[in-house]
Amino acid sequence: MENFLKKNYTALKEVGTDIYLLSIETANKELYQKLHFGMSYKNRIRYLMDLKDLNYEVGTGCLIGLPGQTAEMQAEDLIFFKKIDTDMIGGCEGTPLENEKDGNEKQL
Repeated sequence: MENFLKKNYTALKEVGTDIYLLSIETANKELYQKLHFGMSYKNRIRYLMDLKDLNYEVGTGCLIGLPGQTAEMQAEDLIFFKKIDTDMIGGCEGTPLENEKDGNEKQL
Protein backbone atom coordinates (compact mmCIF):
# COMPACT_ATOMS: atom_id res chain seq x y z
CA MET A 1 0.00 0.00 0.00
CA GLU A 2 2.80 2.43 0.88
CA ASN A 3 4.45 2.03 -2.54
CA PHE A 4 1.09 2.61 -4.26
CA LEU A 5 0.53 5.85 -2.34
CA LYS A 6 4.08 7.07 -2.85
CA LYS A 7 3.71 6.42 -6.60
CA ASN A 8 0.51 8.47 -6.58
CA TYR A 9 2.15 11.28 -4.60
CA THR A 10 5.00 11.21 -7.13
CA ALA A 11 2.61 11.29 -10.10
CA LEU A 12 0.75 14.25 -8.61
CA LYS A 13 4.03 16.05 -8.03
CA GLU A 14 5.07 15.45 -11.65
CA VAL A 15 1.93 17.18 -12.95
CA GLY A 16 2.44 20.24 -10.78
CA THR A 17 0.94 19.55 -7.37
CA ASP A 18 3.19 21.02 -4.71
CA ILE A 19 0.96 21.38 -1.65
CA TYR A 20 -0.71 18.51 0.23
CA LEU A 21 -2.84 18.59 3.36
CA LEU A 22 -3.02 15.38 5.39
CA SER A 23 -4.47 15.88 8.85
CA ILE A 24 -3.35 13.60 11.65
CA GLU A 25 -6.00 14.80 14.18
CA THR A 26 -3.68 13.88 17.09
CA ALA A 27 0.00 12.99 17.40
CA ASN A 28 -0.79 10.76 20.39
CA LYS A 29 -0.67 7.18 19.10
CA GLU A 30 -3.17 5.75 21.61
CA LEU A 31 -5.71 8.50 21.04
CA TYR A 32 -5.23 8.22 17.27
CA GLN A 33 -5.98 4.48 17.41
CA LYS A 34 -9.17 5.14 19.39
CA LEU A 35 -10.33 7.64 16.77
CA HIS A 36 -9.26 5.60 13.75
CA PHE A 37 -10.09 2.02 14.59
CA GLY A 38 -8.36 -0.29 12.14
CA MET A 39 -6.09 2.41 10.70
CA SER A 40 -2.35 2.57 11.23
CA TYR A 41 -0.77 5.47 13.09
CA LYS A 42 2.61 4.36 11.76
CA ASN A 43 1.36 4.54 8.17
CA ARG A 44 -0.13 8.01 8.68
CA ILE A 45 3.26 9.25 9.87
CA ARG A 46 4.92 7.54 6.93
CA TYR A 47 2.56 9.24 4.46
CA LEU A 48 3.45 12.63 5.92
CA MET A 49 7.16 11.83 5.69
CA ASP A 50 6.81 10.56 2.10
CA LEU A 51 5.23 13.88 1.16
CA LYS A 52 8.09 15.76 2.82
CA ASP A 53 10.63 13.53 1.03
CA LEU A 54 8.99 14.42 -2.29
CA ASN A 55 9.40 18.13 -1.46
CA TYR A 56 5.71 18.86 -1.06
CA GLU A 57 4.66 21.81 1.03
CA VAL A 58 2.95 19.73 3.72
CA GLY A 59 0.07 20.74 5.91
CA THR A 60 -1.38 18.74 8.76
CA GLY A 61 -3.45 19.46 11.80
CA CYS A 62 -5.18 18.34 14.93
CA LEU A 63 -8.55 18.33 16.58
CA ILE A 64 -8.83 20.21 19.85
CA GLY A 65 -11.05 18.93 22.64
CA LEU A 66 -11.13 15.24 21.83
CA PRO A 67 -12.53 12.93 24.50
CA GLY A 68 -9.62 11.83 26.68
CA GLN A 69 -7.28 14.46 25.26
CA THR A 70 -5.08 16.22 27.80
CA ALA A 71 -3.13 19.46 27.67
CA GLU A 72 0.01 17.31 27.53
CA MET A 73 -1.31 15.57 24.41
CA GLN A 74 -1.99 18.95 22.82
CA ALA A 75 1.60 19.95 23.61
CA GLU A 76 2.74 16.67 21.98
CA ASP A 77 0.87 17.75 18.84
CA LEU A 78 2.84 21.02 18.68
CA ILE A 79 6.15 19.23 19.27
CA PHE A 80 5.26 16.71 16.55
CA PHE A 81 4.51 19.50 14.05
CA LYS A 82 7.89 21.09 14.78
CA LYS A 83 9.68 17.74 14.56
CA ILE A 84 8.34 16.93 11.08
CA ASP A 85 8.85 20.55 10.01
CA THR A 86 5.31 20.97 8.71
CA ASP A 87 4.65 23.95 6.48
CA MET A 88 1.04 24.52 7.53
CA ILE A 89 -0.84 23.61 10.70
CA GLY A 90 -4.57 23.55 11.20
CA GLY A 91 -6.44 23.17 14.45
CA CYS A 92 -10.11 22.47 14.61
CA GLU A 93 -12.35 22.90 17.61
CA GLY A 94 -16.08 22.76 17.89
CA THR A 95 -16.44 19.26 16.49
CA PRO A 96 -19.27 16.93 17.61
CA LEU A 97 -16.68 15.00 19.63
CA GLU A 98 -16.24 17.89 22.07
CA ASN A 99 -19.62 17.03 23.56
CA GLU A 100 -18.63 13.44 24.26
CA LYS A 101 -17.57 12.36 27.73
CA ASP A 102 -14.28 14.10 28.62
CA GLY A 103 -14.31 16.25 25.48
CA ASN A 104 -13.32 19.88 26.05
CA GLU A 105 -12.05 22.30 23.41
CA LYS A 106 -11.10 24.85 26.09
CA GLN A 107 -8.06 22.97 27.43
CA LEU A 108 -5.39 24.79 25.47
